[in-house]
Amino acid sequence: MMDTCQHKYLMVLTENDEAKIRCRRCHLTLNESDLKGGCCPECMAERGERNYDFEAILTNPSAKIRYRCEQCGILIENRKSKI
Repeated sequence: MMDTCQHKYLMVLTENDEAKIRCRRCHLTLNESDLKGGCCPECMAERGERNYDFEAILTNPSAKIRYRCEQCGILIENRKSKI
């Protein structure tokens, strides 16, 4: 039987224990655990703005990128190709 899941809800899996995030406005990079669900401390200190717009980043650029489908649990691996 063929899998009918279209894998629309993917979670990026990192190889290290500590996930890094970057503010999309000021580009401050910090550990996700240090943020504790709050706003960007740099945007708040410099401009008085409560910014919650972050992106996950890879800390090891040569690492394989892996995703897990939130619906069916399948692991998908993206290997970097050498040119």
